[in-house]
Amino acid sequence: MTDTCTGLMWQKELADVNGDGQHEVKDSTNWCNALAYCENLNFARHEDWRLPNVRELQSIVY
Repeated sequence: MTDTCTGLMWQKELADVNGDGQHEVKDSTNWCNALAYCENLNFARHEDWRLPNVRELQSIVY
């Protein structure tokens, strides 16, 4: 998903944090693990993923 306000691209689906091939609620994680997940993510031919900051999060939630 590309945020039309910032031009940044964000992963739309839940992250498959536990690596079982399914994107579901049990993939919920804490902030530290989410940071590590993003740092190691290679998705949609991009390797520079990160968590959104507060302002970016507001622009994609509303």
